[in-house]
Amino acid sequence: MLPSFAGQIARIEAGLVPPVLELGNLVVERDFLPMDDVVRVYAELFDRGVDIADGSMFNVALGWPRSIASVMSDLWRYARVTFEVRVAPDQMHASEIPVAAGDATRLRLATGLTPRGDWDDAIADVLDHV
Repeated sequence: MLPSFAGQIARIEAGLVPPVLELGNLVVERDFLPMDDVVRVYAELFDRGVDIADGSMFNVALGWPRSIASVMSDLWRYARVTFEVRVAPDQMHASEIPVAAGDATRLRLATGLTPRGDWDDAIADVLDHV
Protein backbone atom coordinates (compact mmCIF):
# COMPACT_ATOMS: atom_id res chain seq x y z
CA MET A 1 0.00 0.00 0.00
CA LEU A 2 2.69 2.49 1.00
CA PRO A 3 4.85 1.80 -2.09
CA SER A 4 1.76 2.25 -4.27
CA PHE A 5 1.04 5.65 -2.72
CA ALA A 6 4.70 6.64 -3.07
CA GLY A 7 4.71 5.56 -6.72
CA GLN A 8 1.72 7.78 -7.42
CA ILE A 9 3.46 10.69 -5.68
CA ALA A 10 6.61 10.05 -7.75
CA ARG A 11 4.53 10.31 -10.94
CA ILE A 12 3.10 13.61 -9.67
CA GLU A 13 6.61 14.88 -8.83
CA ALA A 14 7.77 13.94 -12.34
CA GLY A 15 4.89 15.90 -13.87
CA LEU A 16 3.41 12.78 -15.46
CA VAL A 17 0.00 13.10 -13.82
CA PRO A 18 -2.03 15.90 -12.22
CA PRO A 19 -1.28 16.54 -8.51
CA VAL A 20 -4.25 14.55 -7.23
CA LEU A 21 -4.36 11.17 -5.48
CA GLU A 22 -7.70 9.42 -5.50
CA LEU A 23 -7.98 6.93 -2.68
CA GLY A 24 -10.62 4.85 -0.98
CA ASN A 25 -11.49 4.91 2.70
CA LEU A 26 -9.12 7.25 4.53
CA VAL A 27 -10.32 6.37 8.03
CA VAL A 28 -9.45 2.66 7.95
CA GLU A 29 -6.41 1.82 10.04
CA ARG A 30 -3.57 -0.55 9.22
CA ASP A 31 -0.44 -1.72 11.04
CA PHE A 32 2.41 -0.50 8.81
CA LEU A 33 5.86 -1.92 9.39
CA PRO A 34 9.00 -0.96 7.46
CA MET A 35 10.16 -3.85 5.29
CA ASP A 36 13.74 -3.69 6.60
CA ASP A 37 12.30 -4.31 10.07
CA VAL A 38 10.43 -7.38 8.83
CA VAL A 39 13.55 -8.72 7.12
CA ARG A 40 15.67 -8.07 10.22
CA VAL A 41 13.24 -9.98 12.46
CA TYR A 42 12.97 -12.88 9.97
CA ALA A 43 16.77 -13.10 9.73
CA GLU A 44 17.09 -13.18 13.51
CA LEU A 45 14.41 -15.88 13.70
CA PHE A 46 16.29 -17.98 11.12
CA ASP A 47 19.50 -17.53 13.10
CA ARG A 48 17.72 -18.78 16.22
CA GLY A 49 15.96 -21.62 14.39
CA VAL A 50 17.12 -24.43 16.66
CA ASP A 51 16.05 -22.46 19.75
CA ILE A 52 12.45 -22.05 18.55
CA ALA A 53 9.94 -24.86 19.03
CA ASP A 54 8.75 -26.58 15.86
CA GLY A 55 5.44 -25.23 14.62
CA SER A 56 5.82 -21.87 16.38
CA MET A 57 4.00 -19.04 14.67
CA PHE A 58 4.62 -15.35 15.29
CA ASN A 59 3.20 -12.08 14.06
CA VAL A 60 5.81 -9.55 13.03
CA ALA A 61 3.93 -6.34 13.73
CA LEU A 62 4.09 -3.08 15.61
CA GLY A 63 0.63 -3.52 17.07
CA TRP A 64 -0.53 0.05 16.59
CA PRO A 65 -2.43 0.96 13.47
CA ARG A 66 -2.32 4.21 11.52
CA SER A 67 -5.19 5.65 9.53
CA ILE A 68 -4.71 5.97 5.80
CA ALA A 69 -5.34 9.71 6.24
CA SER A 70 -2.40 10.00 8.67
CA VAL A 71 -0.17 8.01 6.30
CA MET A 72 -1.08 10.36 3.47
CA SER A 73 -0.38 13.34 5.71
CA ASP A 74 3.11 12.00 6.43
CA LEU A 75 3.76 11.29 2.75
CA TRP A 76 2.55 14.79 1.88
CA ARG A 77 5.00 16.24 4.41
CA TYR A 78 7.97 14.47 2.76
CA ALA A 79 6.90 14.86 -0.88
CA ARG A 80 8.75 17.34 -3.08
CA VAL A 81 5.52 18.79 -4.49
CA THR A 82 2.10 19.43 -3.05
CA PHE A 83 -0.82 17.29 -4.06
CA GLU A 84 -4.47 16.89 -3.23
CA VAL A 85 -6.00 13.75 -1.75
CA ARG A 86 -9.55 12.97 -2.84
CA VAL A 87 -11.83 10.17 -1.75
CA ALA A 88 -12.89 8.11 -4.75
CA PRO A 89 -16.28 6.50 -4.10
CA ASP A 90 -15.48 3.68 -6.55
CA GLN A 91 -12.58 2.67 -4.28
CA MET A 92 -14.73 2.40 -1.15
CA HIS A 93 -15.58 -1.15 -0.07
CA ALA A 94 -18.50 -1.91 2.26
CA SER A 95 -16.81 -5.07 3.54
CA GLU A 96 -13.51 -3.35 4.38
CA ILE A 97 -12.11 -4.12 7.82
CA PRO A 98 -12.02 -0.84 9.82
CA VAL A 99 -8.89 -1.67 11.87
CA ALA A 100 -6.24 -4.30 11.16
CA ALA A 101 -3.27 -4.54 13.49
CA GLY A 102 -1.01 -7.40 14.45
CA ASP A 103 -0.12 -8.56 17.93
CA ALA A 104 3.57 -9.44 18.29
CA THR A 105 3.34 -10.41 21.98
CA ARG A 106 4.23 -14.07 21.30
CA LEU A 107 7.24 -12.98 19.25
CA ARG A 108 8.51 -10.77 22.08
CA LEU A 109 7.86 -13.34 24.81
CA ALA A 110 9.46 -16.25 22.94
CA THR A 111 12.45 -14.46 21.42
CA GLY A 112 12.81 -10.98 22.88
CA LEU A 113 12.63 -9.62 19.32
CA THR A 114 10.60 -6.54 18.63
CA PRO A 115 10.15 -4.52 15.46
CA ARG A 116 11.55 -0.99 15.75
CA GLY A 117 9.28 0.66 13.23
CA ASP A 118 11.07 3.96 12.56
CA TRP A 119 8.19 5.54 10.67
CA ASP A 120 9.87 8.76 9.53
CA ASP A 121 12.83 6.85 8.07
CA ALA A 122 10.44 4.43 6.34
CA ILE A 123 8.46 7.27 4.75
CA ALA A 124 11.60 9.04 3.54
CA ASP A 125 13.09 5.77 2.23
CA VAL A 126 10.04 4.73 0.26
CA LEU A 127 9.73 8.16 -1.36
CA ASP A 128 13.45 8.19 -2.20
CA HIS A 129 13.39 4.76 -3.80
CA VAL A 130 10.34 4.73 -6.06
